[in-house]
Amino acid sequence: MYKTIATIDSYNQRRYSSPWVARIIDGKYDFKAANSSFTGDTRTGAGGELLLINPVTDGIYAYGQKDHRGNGTYVIFTRFDGEGFATIEKTEAMKASFER
Repeated sequence: MYKTIATIDSYNQRRYSSPWVARIIDGKYDFKAANSSFTGDTRTGAGGELLLINPVTDGIYAYGQKDHRGNGTYVIFTRFDGEGFATIEKTEAMKASFER
């Protein structure tokens, strides 16, 4: 099963990194625990869907993109409820990551 965690618009690939997903476990980013895929083209910056494969119910995730110029980097925290993702605050995400 896969779920779309975010839809990413086209971006300047020289300025922004590839979109990424990590699972938050015990307050730390675990990139290996979040099996993800991006349907866009990271070489050209074409937009697409950021997919999470087999998300864990009540799992806490973060996704984002790094801006190499420093002004547009973003990280969004979410919780998977078994059906979809709900955006949560960073403090709530970190606290919930310890409650497994």
